[in-house]
Parts: sequence; C-alpha cells; structure tokens
Amino acid sequence: MSKRQVAVAVAVLTAAGSMSSPIVAHAASATPFYVNNASTAHCSDSTVDSAATPFCTIQAAVDAATTPGDTVNVAGGLYAPFTVTASGTAQSPITIENPQGDGGVATTVYAAPGSSATPITVDGASFVSFKGIEAEGTEGQTILDVTGSASHISVDSSIIFQLRQGAVQLSDPDVAINDGSSDVTLSRDVVNAGEGNTGILIQGSSGDVVTTNRGIAQGGPFLTLDQATDTAVTSNTIARACGDVLSVADGSTATSIQNNIVTGEPDESIGGCSSGNTTATAALQVDDSSTAGTVEDYNDVVASVPSGEATPPYVYYSWAGTGYDSAAAFNAATGQGAHDSNSTDASAAIDSANSDAPGELSTDINGSPRVDDLDVPNTGAGTRDYYDRGAAETEDPIHFGGPGSWYSTFPVGVAQDFSIPVSDGWTGATISSCSYSFGDGISSVPSAPVNGDCTAQHTYSTAGVYPITLYVTANDGYQTGISGRMTVVSNELQPNLELTSINARTVQAAAAPANPYGWTTAECDFSFGDGTPDVQTSVNGSTCKATHDYSTVGVHPVSVTVKDSGGEIATQTTDFTSSGYYFNPMTPVRVLDTRKPIGVARAAKIAPGGTVKLKLTGTNGVPDGAAAVALTVTATNIAGGGFVVAYPDGTTEPNASNLNFGKGQTVANTVIVKLGTDGAVVLKNNGTGTLDLIADLQGFYAVTGSGLVPVNDVRVLDTRSSKTTIPAGGTVKVNLGSYTGITTAALNLTVTNPKAGGFIVAYPDGAPRPDSSDVNFGTGQTVADEAVVKVGSDGSVDFTNGGTGSVDLVVDLTGYFSATGMESFVPIDPTRYLDTRTRLGTYKGGLTSTGAVAAYGTTQLMIALNDQISAVPPWAAVVAANVTVTEPTKTGYIEAYPIQDQAAPGTSTLNFPAGATVANAATIVETFPGTSGGGGINLYNASPGTAQIIVDVSGYYS
Repeated sequence: MSKRQVAVAVAVLTAAGSMSSPIVAHAASATPFYVNNASTAHCSDSTVDSAATPFCTIQAAVDAATTPGDTVNVAGGLYAPFTVTASGTAQSPITIENPQGDGGVATTVYAAPGSSATPITVDGASFVSFKGIEAEGTEGQTILDVTGSASHISVDSSIIFQLRQGAVQLSDPDVAINDGSSDVTLSRDVVNAGEGNTGILIQGSSGDVVTTNRGIAQGGPFLTLDQATDTAVTSNTIARACGDVLSVADGSTATSIQNNIVTGEPDESIGGCSSGNTTATAALQVDDSSTAGTVEDYNDVVASVPSGEATPPYVYYSWAGTGYDSAAAFNAATGQGAHDSNSTDASAAIDSANSDAPGELSTDINGSPRVDDLDVPNTGAGTRDYYDRGAAETEDPIHFGGPGSWYSTFPVGVAQDFSIPVSDGWTGATISSCSYSFGDGISSVPSAPVNGDCTAQHTYSTAGVYPITLYVTANDGYQTGISGRMTVVSNELQPNLELTSINARTVQAAAAPANPYGWTTAECDFSFGDGTPDVQTSVNGSTCKATHDYSTVGVHPVSVTVKDSGGEIATQTTDFTSSGYYFNPMTPVRVLDTRKPIGVARAAKIAPGGTVKLKLTGTNGVPDGAAAVALTVTATNIAGGGFVVAYPDGTTEPNASNLNFGKGQTVANTVIVKLGTDGAVVLKNNGTGTLDLIADLQGFYAVTGSGLVPVNDVRVLDTRSSKTTIPAGGTVKVNLGSYTGITTAALNLTVTNPKAGGFIVAYPDGAPRPDSSDVNFGTGQTVADEAVVKVGSDGSVDFTNGGTGSVDLVVDLTGYFSATGMESFVPIDPTRYLDTRTRLGTYKGGLTSTGAVAAYGTTQLMIALNDQISAVPPWAAVVAANVTVTEPTKTGYIEAYPIQDQAAPGTSTLNFPAGATVANAATIVETFPGTSGGGGINLYNASPGTAQIIVDVSGYYS
C-alpha cells in the first residue's frame, strides 16, 4: 500500500527508490541516440550526431538504432506512433526509454484524435526493452502491439492509457501479445483500459510475465490468456473490471497466478457493461482446457456483487466451468487457492505473498524495496515470507505532530525553540535521528528525539521568510521529512524581501513592506549588486517588484531600501547566486589544420606574428551563445622557437601563452578559451619562424550541459606500475564509471618511455577513433598534456597509441563533469597571475613569489584572493589555467594542488627536461565546495634544480 500522508498543513518528503528494468545489460559498443522535439532542441530526423542535434521523432531514432546495445533516449514530450523491427541480444538489448523517468516530463506516444494508428508496435523484433514510456490511444485501438513472433520484449515502469470512453463494446485490447510472440515481460506498468476495451490480451504466446502492474478495465477483462502457455501473472493490482477480471482460456496451460489483488465489479452502471451482464461469470476464470499445470494461490480475490445481479451469479472463481463463491470452497474442490483471501480488509495483502512465485520482483511498482511490516504476522511463503501481495509494498508509517511554532512571527536576534512530535507507527520501530534545516544556510546537528520530540534551538540574524525542513531517519534506515516556512521580522519597518529565480541569470526581487504603525510605503529602491543603476519602483497594492538580468556569474548582494509615509527607512539585503556555463562534451572533431586546409581558406603555414581566426559557433554542434570552447591545439612543422596564444576574437592580445615550442618539434596542449562576441577565437604565432597549426574541438560551454565536480587529483592509470606498456597502435581502456553521473573527464596525460615518436588520442569508449590527437611526443621524451574527454556509455575512456613504438602512459583525473555537477564555468580573457621571473604573484596576505622556485620547493599562488588582479572573484572554487615552466636547470615535473591540502597528491601537472620551456593546461582546485580556508594553490617543483613558473588563467568554476 502507499504510504499514508500526515494530515497537517505542511509538505511531507518521502524517500523514493530507483526503478529497474528486467533487461539491463548493455554492450560496451552501444550507441546512444537522442530524441527531443522541443522547440529549443532544434531537432532533425536527418541528424548525424543526435547528442548535439537530436532526432525529432522516435521512429527516426529507432530506425537508426539497429545494433545490439543501442539506446534511444527520448526527452519528455508528445510523439507520433512508431514501430520497432530491429533486434538486440540477451546481453545487449535495444533500449527505448525516457531517462528522466517519473522525475521529469513524461514521454508520451500519442495517436492523435481521429487516428486509429497503434502508438507502439513491436514487429518481429527480439530483445527490446522499453522503460518510462507513456502510450495513449484515443479511438479504442490497440496501444501496444507485440506481433510477428517477437520475443524477449520488456516494458517496464510505463503507462498504457486508453482515452476513448463510451458504452460501445470494442474488440481491440489495449495491449496485444500475439502472432507467435513469446517471452514478453510487462512490469511495474500502469494499464488503464477505456470503457469497453480489454486491458491485456496474450494470444498464442508462451513464456510471458505480467508482474507488479496496476490496472483498471471497464467493460472488458483486464487480462485474457488465449492459447498462451507458461505465463506468470504475479503481484498485480487489478480493479474494477466489468466482466471477468482475469480470464485463462483455450488451452492456456501451465499458468502461474500468484500474489495478485483482483477486484471484480460487475456493475451495470460502468460504461461498456451490457444490461444484465449475462456474460460476466467470475473475477478469476480458468476454463477446462487450461487447468493442466496451472497454479492459483496467494491471491486476494474480491467480487463486489450489486443486488439484483443477473443469472448466472457473479462469483469469485470459475474453474473448469464450475463457479465458487469463496476461497475455501474453491480449495476444497480443486486444491487451488489454499492461501487465497476474499477479505475486503486491505491488511490481508500485507506480508502474505509467495516471494518465490515466478515473476516476483524484489521491488514494487514504485521501485521501493520489499519491507517487513512489524505489526503484521508474516504469512507468506518462499525465501522471504514478508512480501506484500499486489503491485505496491507497505512503507514505514512515520507520523509527524503539528508544526507548533513554525508559523509564528518572531523577531530577529532572539533564540527560538523548535519542537515537532515524531513517531513510527510500527511496533518496535523508532526514530533514530532528527535534523533541522533552517533555510538560512544553517542546519542543526543530527540528534535523537527527546521524549518523542525532535527539538532544536536557532537564532535568525536577518528578517525574512525562510523555508524550514525537519529531516528524520528511522532505525530501519527509512528517511522522510516535513517542511514549512518561518517568518522573521524586526521591531520596526520591514522590507520583507524575497528573491525568486526566473532562470539561471534572472532574478525577481519582491518587497512587501510592513511596519507596526500602519504607515503606507512611499517607494522602493532596488540595488542588484553588480554596478548597474538602482531601480526605483512604486508599490502595487502591498508589494513592489523588480526583475534584473545579470551579465556575470557569482554571488550578488541584492538589497531593497524602503521608505514609508512616516519617514522611516529600512534596508534588507539577500544574496542571489547567478550560475555560469556548463560543459557539453563531444567526440573530438578537427576544426583547424593549416596543412589541409581545414578551417582556413587555403593550406599555408602561419608566419611569425601571424594569426588564424577560427569561427566555432554555428558549426559542429556549437550553438550560438556558447561562451567558451575546449580545444587541443597542436603546432608542427615549426621553423623557429616561440609560443602560441589563444584569445577571444575582438579583444587585444593578452600577456599570456598556451603552447610553447622549439624548432622542429611537434607540440600539443589543451586550450580552454573564451569565445569572442562573434563566436570566434584567435590563434597567434609568437614564434621566430613559420609553423602549421592543428585544432581539435573537444566540447563547448553553454547555458545548459554538465557541471564540474572537483576532485583531489587521483591517478587512474600508470602502465609502468602494471607493466602493460601500450604497443604501437594499441589501445588501453580506463573505466571512470565509479564517478556518479560522469559525462566528461578532465585528465592529465603523461607519455614516458616512448620507443619512437607519435601521439596519443583519447576518446569515448565505444566510439570510433577520431582523427585527432591529445599528446604528441618524440623518441625518449616525457610529455604531459591535459585532455577534456567525453566518456563512453559505460563510463570509460580509450587511449590509443598513434606512434610507431611502444609507450608508457600515466593518467591523472583532475575533475569530472556530470549533469548534477554544481560548478559552472565563467570564461575570462586570458590573464597572467604568476610569473616568478618578474615576481608577479603577490596577494593581500603578504606572500610574494621570490624568483625561481628552489629544487623540491613550493611556491603558493593566491588567485581568488589576489589583491592585484580581480578577474577571478573570491568565491571561485576551481580555475582553468595554463602552467608554463621555463629555465629549468634539471629535469623534473610540477605538481599543482589546493593550499588547503596537507600534502601533494602524488600526481603530476607538467613534465619538463632541463633547459626547456614547456606548458600544459590544468584544471586546478583552489577550494573544495563546502570547505573553508584554501583559496589558492601550491606549485611544487619536483626537480633537483630550480625552475621559473608562469600561470595564466582563462576562466574559473564556481
């Protein structure tokens, strides 16, 4: 049963489990296809990269998903009917799903009014899985049709809904499994048949499973088995069928009917029921040709028979043509139904199922685990005798008392006591801990209840209306909560400022001024904390409002100053955080090659002091409005030493560098660079000779995408320690799937011990190897480069040795991107923050860079707290930097890590030989979110000689 709601005027928060599909395996080479017909998605059914430009229709994506393991991810929206004909395998099914599930907008397959088309058809396919899909019919037609000898089809956590309502008996079932199809599983679904329709018809099939579904049929049986053998009908909740709720007929032998809740209502008032209802015989019917091998047990069968029902009487069971009006009579005559119940008391279904019944699942229709109700004896059977019958499992009934003082108004600066009675309705169950979140950034320490009350004390320092939540945990691990609002006022004029986020960059500020004297408000003056002019508004009724768009990202103090007719003035300030840009990875694509030409009008080397303008928005899936890009830039055919600098088109060349090189070298580096207002970047050759430039696009930053999750640098691969040197042309796979939700990895790649020159290319596992490179090296060199790499569907990244000899590869993870990552990116014009040659790098705490960094020495760099350069604000957590070493007297490497860390992580940021100038991009944490202190980085010189260090910053995450 569903958890009961607490009857108080507050919101109750409940824990939810995740749903799982019976078919879950996926091949490593599976390809995800994306469908999104929203106007903002700019979809196309001729797309070649659906991650960047999704398909408009499910049919187009399904036609493309022909390889076992392929997945069709359908965003919420209304879609036209489609047919699946391609097959997967047992280990690699083809999957069609709405990844958002119940937490997002429904994916609805819909036959428009007037159309009799079947919304979903599976014709001859095998090993196909559906999840989280809603299908609707409007004309009484079949909604899901599995035909053409289809097999091993799974439909999980979906909704089948017939919108047609009327008294005309219709012949088409909502779900049809027929024409030699077999091994079809319907699980955790909701099937709502229209008036007159049969819910599910399984005809001429075998090995099917109907489990843990909730269904309603009006005017026809909910489930009919017709010449269907070896079917498992398990743990379904079926209600309000006009005729036979469950009909097993025409040789449907070896059927298992267990753990169901079946309610029959042969009520002539239901649409689709004929007068007298003479065809309705029983809630559960098995004819004489279907009894062989059929098992019926552990079911709750209830038949609600209105007075005056026509003959023959409507009974609970019909077995081989004989009706039985109770489970006892049924069992005595047939041996079946020994553990059945005909009670209308819902508690009869609790802890009374057979957990070993064919098709029984370990979680219910909501994805919640099976639990033991401590107040009900276990009368079930099987390995676990406490499973409930029907589709939904009873949950832990935690009860909250009234919210007490939550809705009181009290003044600033006064300690207030909070107390809410909490109890667990199960005998022997207790509340183990309570914790309040007061809505002002402060939470109480979790503690046990005192005399049954969850108590805490708190003092608010600022007036306002605060969301307050009490979280509780039971001793069985179940968690829930209760929420309300708290009004805090001062003793004088109250601005009562509230902020509402319109979108990531827009805030609406509203003030509802009040005072204890009854004076009216004369005016409101809003300041949005970003240097723009104040906004003055008049009062409309009792409220004044202003809306503001931010052009920058960060925490902004929003204040309102109100003045009333009595001359009183009061100001209230509340912080608003505007977010930045999020990363969108892609399989690397070459956007510039001056040798070819790609990205330029003709093939030609770039002269000393020459530039290349590279327009990136509007191509390769980079949208207009993108803020920055991640590129791998390679210099080759170099005629003289120097460096390359990348910067936004339309701005002046900065005092920074991205790529340092010597004559005859081939050198690569990752560049994260802000886009100009025209969507272009400039690459300038600051060398003494000509060179060719190559650029591979790794991804872009836009309003939507994946946020950064900072990590302490961690080594995820070292072929030296595993003695698995990568041969020429060889590939090594690194799985990063343990990092929850990872879409992209920020990696530092170091090549060492190369037997011959070449390059390393990093790309998503399962994707074709791209025509790009990430690290270029010569014989015997040790070279490092950062790579921002999209991960494959299994969370893995492939690294291929494009050289002619074997190499060792070291890979350090410096951060990763996920859909739930909180850190967004703010690009800035490239800015030099450290140069030990000129002693640039002071900050307000007094530390000063003191020239070349000593052997095995460390220099500290304060970026967010720097008092000389303000491009990066104090709240920045991570910086996108380019670290350069020059004038090193010995070979070594640099480690960059947060000052707040006590020790270096044992990874490397940059490797260098004696006398060389070497640069590498780096994603460097300054302060981990939720921690205090830090705000800077250590740069450790792991070398027996001195070295000069330069740090340029191109953006930050916050």
